[in-house]
Amino acid sequence: MVRSLSISLNSKTYGAIVQADGGWSVVVSADDILALSDGSHAARVSYAGVYGNTGIATKSFIVDTDGPSLSLTTPGDVLLSAAETTGFSMAYNTSDTLSTPVVSAHVVNALNVVQTGLNLSAASGYVTGSLSGLSDGQYSIRVDSTDAAGNTARQFQAFTIDKTAPKLSSIVFADSELKIGDTSLVTITFSE
Repeated sequence: MVRSLSISLNSKTYGAIVQADGGWSVVVSADDILALSDGSHAARVSYAGVYGNTGIATKSFIVDTDGPSLSLTTPGDVLLSAAETTGFSMAYNTSDTLSTPVVSAHVVNALNVVQTGLNLSAASGYVTGSLSGLSDGQYSIRVDSTDAAGNTARQFQAFTIDKTAPKLSSIVFADSELKIGDTSLVTITFSE
């Protein structure tokens, strides 16, 4: 059974409260926890039993409060026709100092609601997939990069889908009676 116990962390030692049943607890202030810098640390536990046996145990851990970096490369065309929605591709770059980030991509509408039924993948620096299931309108690709500690960086790339081809509404000649060599203003009107 443990008689006494202390924990050393970040060059400070904290004495534990040992209960009669051998259970123990230690209080480390929030300020001392927040003082831990990002990176590897070790907590060292020193203990003594009721019969004088002693021991030391060390537990290593990593503090990671910084999210990964994430940047998107704007595609050359962000106004997509029906043909351009089937093979969408956009480059991204992400990195983290302590782990390899996991990247995911979703399409959101103007209200930031995820659009379902799409199959986007994010791998090897590219978001790819088909956007053909979307109707005409304005959307964004939302890319999230999450490190092993759960810190997330998020970026958006706006785009517009316009699958509807314009329709010819009218052709109007300013002068309907022309002779050879005459010119006339012609107005062509389209609608969508």
